[in-house]
Amino acid sequence: MKKLVSLTLLMLALIGSAYAFDFAYQVDGQTLYFNRVTTTTVTVTHPNSSNYSGWNGYMKPYGDLAIPATVSDGNQTYQVVSIDDYAFYKCSDITSVVLPGSITSIGMWAFRNCEMLTSIDLPTGLTTIGNLAFQSCYELTSLQIPSGVTTIPSAMCEFCYALTNVYIPNTVSTIASEAFDCCIRLFNVNVPNTVTTIGDAAFQYVRNVQYSGSATGDWGALCVNGVLDGDFVYTDNSHTTLAGCNATVTSATIPSSVTTIGGNAFYRCEELASVSIPASVTTMGDLAFYGCTSLASVTIPNSITVIPDLAFYECSGLAEINIPNTVTTIGLSAFYGCTGISSLTI
Repeated sequence: MKKLVSLTLLMLALIGSAYAFDFAYQVDGQTLYFNRVTTTTVTVTHPNSSNYSGWNGYMKPYGDLAIPATVSDGNQTYQVVSIDDYAFYKCSDITSVVLPGSITSIGMWAFRNCEMLTSIDLPTGLTTIGNLAFQSCYELTSLQIPSGVTTIPSAMCEFCYALTNVYIPNTVSTIASEAFDCCIRLFNVNVPNTVTTIGDAAFQYVRNVQYSGSATGDWGALCVNGVLDGDFVYTDNSHTTLAGCNATVTSATIPSSVTTIGGNAFYRCEELASVSIPASVTTMGDLAFYGCTSLASVTIPNSITVIPDLAFYECSGLAEINIPNTVTTIGLSAFYGCTGISSLTI
């Protein structure tokens, strides 16, 4: 009997160390987990501190989630002031989140891999956001950063492929590396002049960044302070160099003023089914149509002599290609992954 009691106590001790939350609280039929921060405040936490990617039988939050401003442990009422590190990591069935005004900080990885999350309302009192807080929230479409925030952290919205709108307030002074990396549907982002530091790849594959402040570096945007016209962004007022295209377009007619299609200009325009390239175009940059998986056919004009590296890489829907005899060079992996090709004319 003594051995059995000792074993039971050991198991409880191990469970207690793995599931590190002070109490659970039911809200709208869902269970949330909390740790006390002070005698009057709590943070929303993850129930499994030894393996944040697993919930070990605890119910994951799902659907439309509203975090309450106050909760009770049965004896005392607490104010909810923060979202802990990893709190909702891999809660892939959450579709929307509303945070109370009492929240002042969101921890690192807090909503990472919430893959179905389409919207989150950040409260005006929020001052701190942790690294990778919203990374790989693939369906997140819009984010308004409150004016209390001064730093946009590393990889905050990396791989948020559906993000089409982000508001950055003039209280922000730092945008860390990879903050908006691979946010391919961000067509234009206005960055206030109060920002003095922008990290490497902070806007990788973002079509255009409007900014006239002092920060320098390799941000990865296809264009900085470009000229916007419809779904295109150009590097010049004459519209001779096409730097980027809105990733939501389904068809594109490139105007005859264009002589150069820039590198990555149509990068992962996954809904693009057709494109018309005029005879005025003489140059295409590397990866010009990379990952345009819905593109069905393309005709290269006689004005083109070089099809560059990775130009149509992974255009898996491409069935028909017409290459003129003026082309003398086809670059490395120019048509790699074009598995649907049934007709090739050279």
